[in-house]
Amino acid sequence: EAAAPGEGLGLPIAGELAAALGASIELAPNPGGSCIRLTVPPQPEPAA
Repeated sequence: EAAAPGEGLGLPIAGELAAALGASIELAPNPGGSCIRLTVPPQPEPAA
């Protein structure tokens, strides 16, 4: 039984968010819990 039950939707949602932002997502599974890194490229400054 999982310590924190859920529907398993977090990573797919994060993947969709990454795709929408032109970002990359990395997953590093660990025995004590996974580490997820979302890298978002810098956005250009809006024109004044």
